[in-house]
Amino acid sequence: MKDNTYLDHDPGSFHPESPRRLQAIYEMLESRDMKGNYVAITPRSASHREIAMNHGDSYIDLVAGTAGKRHY
Repeated sequence: MKDNTYLDHDPGSFHPESPRRLQAIYEMLESRDMKGNYVAITPRSASHREIAMNHGDSYIDLVAGTAGKRHY
């Protein structure tokens, strides 16, 4: 999944999930060597049922409670 919206996620320079790292991955995916070697998937919101396939309700509720907050 690739979307430039993900570049807005910036937990700080100390964290491995930096926008710079993601931008480097995006650039690699656009390289001649990678073209045609992956399937691009447009991101969408997952349903509660889909999320619950891997996470319990208490965790889903915990994460949902952080919506709109800068830090949790």
